[in-house]
Amino acid sequence: MNAGVQQVPAGQAHRSPGVQGEAAKVQRKAEQIAAPLGCQVMQETVPLVLDEAFHRRGMPLDAFVRFSSTNAARTAGLYPRKGTVAVGSDADLIVFDPNAEQVISASTHHMRVDYSMFEGMKVKGVPKIVLSRGSTIIENGKFVGKPGAGEFIKRENPAKI
Repeated sequence: MNAGVQQVPAGQAHRSPGVQGEAAKVQRKAEQIAAPLGCQVMQETVPLVLDEAFHRRGMPLDAFVRFSSTNAARTAGLYPRKGTVAVGSDADLIVFDPNAEQVISASTHHMRVDYSMFEGMKVKGVPKIVLSRGSTIIENGKFVGKPGAGEFIKRENPAKI
């Protein structure tokens, strides 16, 4: 063993000294929720793809909707609760100004991270209103929803690709 290096049993490296049992489980869960994982791009994905697919490559808007919503929900095993506008579905909708432009910035996104891998990129196609389960959560770039109102959805088996 190297001087100054403490060996920690596997699976315990993240724990604070002396924290065990139920307290350790609570601490691990809090750490998992607080830790940003990988590249946070949820808010930026749809405007980036709309800009590239529709504006730059000419994808028809109905094909864009199928690609970004319906097919994504089917692939993830969330259709028909997500990915369609129908009775019994969640009524998650985005209203875009397809000609408005924005510069992507961590200072304006609504995620719990202070960076964006797309920082400074200019995109055409800006979400103006976002509805989640029928309630407005984003209006003109400002979060107006209720914090914590999100809901975990257990998915079905994903579609065969």
